[in-house]
Amino acid sequence: MGAPPEPVTVDGRNPLITPDTLRDIVVEYLQSAGMREVAADMRRHVELTRAYTDDATTIRQPAREDRNGSQPSSVGPSAGALEWCLCSYAATRLVVRQLLSDGASKFTSQFKSMDLSAPDETFIRYALDSNDKHMWSVQDDVDALYVTGVWRDGHGMPMFGTLHQIIEALTHVSVLPLSTPSEEKVLAQEEFTHAFLRQHRYFTSSHTVLAKLMERFMVPLSVKLGFENFEAHGIRVHAPGTSLSSFLSVSRITRNHSGEEKDVKGVVNGFSPSASLWLCVCRGIQMRVMSVLTLWLREYPQHFDDVMHHSIHLFLDDCSSMPQPWGDCPSQLHAMMEFARDSISAAAQKKRTGTLATRQHRLIDEPPTLASSSPGRSVAAEENSFTRRQAYPTCIFSLRVLADVGSSTEFRTESWVDKLQEVVRLCLALSVEQYAAGLMSLHLHMFTSLQVEEVLKVLHRSSAAYLSSSSFHLTPVGAFLASSTDLSAWTVSVLLHAAALDGHQMKDAEGKSSVAENFLTLYKHLVELVVALLRLNDLHGAVAVHRGLHHPILQRVLTQPQIVALIPASTSQNVTRLHEILGICTEKDVAKGKSLENYMRGILDVDAHPLIPPLQHYLGKMTRLKDEMPSFLTLRTDELYPSTDPSKKTQEIVLVHWRKYIILDRMLSQLKVWHSGARPTALDRAFENQFVEQKRKVIWNHWQLAEMANELLSAL
Repeated sequence: MGAPPEPVTVDGRNPLITPDTLRDIVVEYLQSAGMREVAADMRRHVELTRAYTDDATTIRQPAREDRNGSQPSSVGPSAGALEWCLCSYAATRLVVRQLLSDGASKFTSQFKSMDLSAPDETFIRYALDSNDKHMWSVQDDVDALYVTGVWRDGHGMPMFGTLHQIIEALTHVSVLPLSTPSEEKVLAQEEFTHAFLRQHRYFTSSHTVLAKLMERFMVPLSVKLGFENFEAHGIRVHAPGTSLSSFLSVSRITRNHSGEEKDVKGVVNGFSPSASLWLCVCRGIQMRVMSVLTLWLREYPQHFDDVMHHSIHLFLDDCSSMPQPWGDCPSQLHAMMEFARDSISAAAQKKRTGTLATRQHRLIDEPPTLASSSPGRSVAAEENSFTRRQAYPTCIFSLRVLADVGSSTEFRTESWVDKLQEVVRLCLALSVEQYAAGLMSLHLHMFTSLQVEEVLKVLHRSSAAYLSSSSFHLTPVGAFLASSTDLSAWTVSVLLHAAALDGHQMKDAEGKSSVAENFLTLYKHLVELVVALLRLNDLHGAVAVHRGLHHPILQRVLTQPQIVALIPASTSQNVTRLHEILGICTEKDVAKGKSLENYMRGILDVDAHPLIPPLQHYLGKMTRLKDEMPSFLTLRTDELYPSTDPSKKTQEIVLVHWRKYIILDRMLSQLKVWHSGARPTALDRAFENQFVEQKRKVIWNHWQLAEMANELLSAL
């Protein structure tokens, strides 16, 4: 910072600082903090003020000349710098302005950092609608008038609302001297907090959220509060009568006439009831904002860039310098500030060492101010364990073989019967128990190697071009999904190989051989495999084999009367029961309650056999939810209160459709629970090599599959 100008004398005395020097100091401070645009605006504002005061008739102090005859600068109040220095939370207000500037480019860069395509102009306009509004403003009261009464669920959490209302729910404060919030509401608030921190980047900018949290921290003195059944601005108060006095009674240190300190109990700090209520609410909101910020920094450090870190440092410095007129809050608030500073330092260290991406959120985590429930297992040990799991090599099973056996002419060569027999022999070489154990081990290994957060990226990049690209199939999520597709294709291929072999043998024997002997044996074998996979809680593999058994070409064969009559009764019962559990959720018999989700909720042995969920099922539900439910809703102000002035332009209130994002997050949280409970087991390399040998003989071409089915159908 450059040296300030030499001070001038007034009445023979040197003032501590002149307005010009004060302005220069403030401008240099803003420039050093990276707020060059704000500093430039401040210079322009001061110049305009000078020009106005030169032209207008204003009250000025008498000009005095020094010994050299020159006029000193005015020592009166400066319209720019002096107001900035005397304003409470001045640095925070400038930080908020810096965070909210250039919101479109920041939001687009955020999507780019998440490997997502840039949002369109309408989406950006809705996402940045709150950047031009201020928390605690009259506009918030007006918006609440239109939205209130229809935007909360049974636990008081929002289903939709403006971003300000979402932030208010995030930092909700209750003053209930006569009661305490129920456990259900506390758990709902915790779920809402984590869901918002995970999902907000898909409908707004992290810079905007940080700025709104800072605005929320600055509770104005003008906020109106009530003592009975009051609820507004994310504040709930019910303190009838004198119940608030005992609730706010704290110890206070006073001094007697002799100067000795005296501890006075039961005094409400000498404030009026209204002032005491305001202090209580202000303390609660500021503590809540600081705890959310600390949790955000610790659990999701990848959301923050250098600008946000620098802004938080300025915000914390500004808050530390503000006087706190009440008793026990300063120590708690400053302790939370130190937690936030430590989190920034830890995130910066991880960013330098390249270990930032290894941090994952666990649903069993306590708030950042509490100790972990498992003291023997530190965060560093958990991250090292996760790093080791990530370092496991991708198993051979995840490498999809895209090439078919050959063209239709090659399929009709003399050696094709030998190929059919080889496929059937390889499939029957292993028992059902060996298949179930080997597939479960492979699927468990692949499930533990992926990051559940990547499912959201796949959800928001669900274009056909991306899902069919090699870059997607090389990711852990892509490999896990491809393993389900491969298993379904293997099921269809081996059964139709057996059908073609039976058709050829029946034609050569001229009706003397058994009907579809190999096909029925393999069909029973695979139905038992689905049952065995369900017993091991490998629903990923069970759904894949079940879908293969219901392939349209296979259904043509299985619905033939000669085939239906030969299927054993036990196999038919298993097929009926499996369809009730694994069937399509839109069918009537499954909609009665016997769906896949109900079955998974009733599993009790997840400790012995970790549950491997059908990721393709959840990803399909998430995709339909994302496509069918909008991210934003608009509410016209004239729908409830028509304007009496026809020429007045109708305003729209932009609402975040939070119900959509909380449903998505609940699905993701359930996947996290299963992922945290899964531990990889030793791979059976012998089974893996044998199964890879079978995969090399899988036929993907639908025309060839239909030809093999026709071999048996024509023989029947």
